[in-house]
Amino acid sequence: INNHKLGESTSVNDDDEESIEGIHFFPPLYIQRYNLVLKYLTEHSIKSVIDFGCSECGFMQLLPTVPSLERIALVDVDRDYLCQRSG
Repeated sequence: INNHKLGESTSVNDDDEESIEGIHFFPPLYIQRYNLVLKYLTEHSIKSVIDFGCSECGFMQLLPTVPSLERIALVDVDRDYLCQRSG
């Protein structure tokens, strides 16, 4: 349960985003977001995805589980890192 009030300061753990001021999330919030998006993509038979700010390509690795996807584009400001990750 999140008892955070509007306007109250919030600090997020930069390393893993698993807690906000003593509140721990399981699974971590980014995993919850990934699952929600994957569910939406699957339920709506989405064919194309652009991942802006793909960084370490964590979400991209899950996209092949969406049967309807035909095209995946990755965009990040660190071109060299993106080229390394893409293979």
